[in-house]
Amino acid sequence: MASTRPDNVLVWMASRGSYVESMPGTILRIKNASKFGENLYGFKDQPGELVEVTWDAMFKLRPTLVEVDFGRNPCDELVKVIEKNYNNEQISHFFEKVKALSLHMTDITSESLLKLMDKFTLLAAFSFSETKFSTPEWATILKRLSELNLRGIDLSDNILSEVQQHIDVSLMKLSGNPGVDVNEFKKGIEFVTVKVLAVQELKFLGETDAEQLLEVLPQSFPRLETLIWDWNVVDPELNFDERTKKVLDQLLFVNKQLNLGSLAVVAYTPNPETKTAIESVARTLKGSIKDVQLHQFATKGLSDGMANFSLIVAGNNEKAMKELMDMYMVDRSTMPPMGKLLRLCEEDIVPIYPAITMDFGGFNKNRIRQLYTESPTD
Repeated sequence: MASTRPDNVLVWMASRGSYVESMPGTILRIKNASKFGENLYGFKDQPGELVEVTWDAMFKLRPTLVEVDFGRNPCDELVKVIEKNYNNEQISHFFEKVKALSLHMTDITSESLLKLMDKFTLLAAFSFSETKFSTPEWATILKRLSELNLRGIDLSDNILSEVQQHIDVSLMKLSGNPGVDVNEFKKGIEFVTVKVLAVQELKFLGETDAEQLLEVLPQSFPRLETLIWDWNVVDPELNFDERTKKVLDQLLFVNKQLNLGSLAVVAYTPNPETKTAIESVARTLKGSIKDVQLHQFATKGLSDGMANFSLIVAGNNEKAMKELMDMYMVDRSTMPPMGKLLRLCEEDIVPIYPAITMDFGGFNKNRIRQLYTESPTD
């Protein structure tokens, strides 16, 4: 069969801030060209430009993270071209360093996803948000993830029983839409292998979802060592009121019952009132936990550079606390990616970051240029 591989492809490449810094990873974001340069939340958070590269040069990349984002996605197109032009060994070589896979608002089918995942040899982390897979499809996807030795999962749907049945992960994160229903945890499901839990978002059904989760958390995660608690699941903006005091009592109970090595609380504190509230939270925790530290930071992209988030870290696990500080304070991020969170429980995780970011939108260069040029800019 004659080769059908293209000579050149038009991609979006993020500008490198420093050419001295080593870049061990490459993030390959497969998306419609109208979304080039955007993160998962629709923001153009880093400079970059369209670049024409040879197909052979692109195929020599060894991506460490693959994202499949948004609708009208060219993932199937990419897989077809690869399959037509390379043997299994060459394809495996291209994907050999992929350690994280992320899906977000994508229209990819379970069949296409499984076809992509069949190209991977190992996969440490899996994230998804706003997908439309059925429960049987999830069971098949999770079975494949178990074969890839998955270590961490970011959950945004009610598939807890399927996760428990098919995979043993050391890291679990709750975030994204539509979110996990806290009632699922109240069914007696246990995740005995989970060492690190990050609670960032839930499927909000009532006023006390956060309290209900904390009530069953020690039973659901009996071997937990690190808990990251985003105050967003209680209230988007922190207030030191009676509800806050109750939630803190529950956090302290969880910390004591599980003998946590590290506890982190992240909160949105954009004004003097919320900054005063977080200081009261820290003082409350200091009454029962040693080595409580309060830090404030400004998220990336904030024009005035004023601190708008706060991080409390506590506990006796110095390594975990240092990692938490790096993820939030140094990176100035409120939502550390899975590849970094895994460092809290995996000693030998393959470096994914820092990374070169490339957006791939298919093979029609004229159409890519048109979609990118016509897309709105922030």
